[in-house]
Amino acid sequence: EGGLKRLSQGFDLTYQMANKLYQMSKQAITAMVEEVYEVDKALTEFKKVSDLRGNDLDEYSKNLAVSGREVARTMSEMVEAATMFRKSGFTDQEAEQLALVASMYQNIADTSVSAEEAASSIVSQIQAFGRGVIEPMHIIDAYNEVANNFAVGTNDLATGMEIASAGLATYGNSFEEILGLITSGTEI
Repeated sequence: EGGLKRLSQGFDLTYQMANKLYQMSKQAITAMVEEVYEVDKALTEFKKVSDLRGNDLDEYSKNLAVSGREVARTMSEMVEAATMFRKSGFTDQEAEQLALVASMYQNIADTSVSAEEAASSIVSQIQAFGRGVIEPMHIIDAYNEVANNFAVGTNDLATGMEIASAGLATYGNSFEEILGLITSGTEI
């Protein structure tokens, strides 16, 4: 009877482990299917703004996936960011590089930021100050530095800068000056 009880307990443990393994496998497969759907949806949107097709599009998306792994982002997030940059007039190559910067911004943001929101924030600053005038990495470095040293979050900064920078840059204010104004106003 004691041996039967031990065998029964071993079977219960094995059954529980098998059930847990099944559930985990099912969740993993579901997640993979959802990611494939998200990538397909993102690529469909990307194709609307890019001339890349066939092997060129496959190679481009593979490059985005590799970059995404470097910054812990999914392929769909990278494609969404690249799409936002393409919609804003950047070339495919520029969009690929800027998607990486937007993903880095997602990583340093105080709260959850979508790939499109991160890209939009960077685009708004580039458009306000002009291409070549402000570097995309400088934007996210500045947001991060200010958020780490003052009572203001990266999302507050990004939102404030999106609203104020276009108008204030027209009057000759620098990115740093506007960032200082936003920081002081938000901190108060």
